[in-house]
Amino acid sequence: MRSLFFSVCALSAVLSNAQVVELSVEHVDINLSYSAPSTFGLSLNDDDNGFTYGPSGAVLTVLPDARRTYTGTETGSFAFVGVPIGGTYWRLPQGQNPNLLYLGMAAYGVTPASIDTFDPSSESAGRATGIGAWSRLILHHVAADGFFSAWQSTATGPRVMISTSNGITTNDSLWLLAGSHLHFNFGFTTTGTYDVQFKIQVRQPDGNNATAGTPILSRAFPVHFGVETRAAPITGQATLQDFAGTLESQSIKVEISLNGVVFDRKTQPLMDPDPNQAGNVGEFAVSTGLRGAGYDIVIKPSHFLSRKLSNVTLTNDGLSGLNLTFINGDVDGDDSITIFDYIILSNNFDQSGEGA
Repeated sequence: MRSLFFSVCALSAVLSNAQVVELSVEHVDINLSYSAPSTFGLSLNDDDNGFTYGPSGAVLTVLPDARRTYTGTETGSFAFVGVPIGGTYWRLPQGQNPNLLYLGMAAYGVTPASIDTFDPSSESAGRATGIGAWSRLILHHVAADGFFSAWQSTATGPRVMISTSNGITTNDSLWLLAGSHLHFNFGFTTTGTYDVQFKIQVRQPDGNNATAGTPILSRAFPVHFGVETRAAPITGQATLQDFAGTLESQSIKVEISLNGVVFDRKTQPLMDPDPNQAGNVGEFAVSTGLRGAGYDIVIKPSHFLSRKLSNVTLTNDGLSGLNLTFINGDVDGDDSITIFDYIILSNNFDQSGEGA
């Protein structure tokens, strides 16, 4: 009789790396692009030096000069940042500080004629107003040990656009006019790496400035931050065997250990390269602050068997171009396929949700 047991699959540690650039004091824009009917892009633009990088081709470093203390005496409440009064957080300021990253948001790759003109006052709860060709950057996920936030400084206090201290919803968004460029404050509450996924939304022109056209939503794009550390991206493709569902519904965990001790762990939703087409190949892009030789990296999508990279050397360039195939069937999540997974499947066979 054929065994129902499958174990973790090990991979060679001979891996290729692409050069990754660190941006830490430059004027950088996270730039959106869109062309009809459904082609989106996101890039990191080094405005000081005239270079453009793909989402994982550069990392954004938050230097120690960004450290702040929430005193409680600021104009308006800063509780949304996610630290108590007296707590430490890191702030990339809306105004330029030559000792810190000057991070802006831009929609240079979006032309006004390609998207709808409308007033986003309602969907933004008054945070963006006026009739114009608006694009929207929606926070999708953050893999980090701390909270992430973005806000604009005003005379009456912060205008909060993003805050993960109370969870993530579509309310965590930024609005940009096509071809425009804006600066925000960005907050972080711990040192370490932050892997932030954004989606872009535009609206199809409907010929009526008084109404908003049908929304078009992009895939998720990653941006890697390192707070008082340099992030090293670990990126690749994940092929999920015998899977026909929504790729973004599947999480993928990346765990890094040395001599059996886990030093870093990140979990994020898979990114679908083409959410408009069926398929079972997703992408992942996490990062780590670890460096050195001898690490083991275990990569595991939910209810699939892990793949293990052994004796890996981690450098500033991280690991890129991974192309991994995962075996389906680990129903109970113990990283093996046994009779116990079959029992769970059998007990739930031909069942449906209540009210279906």
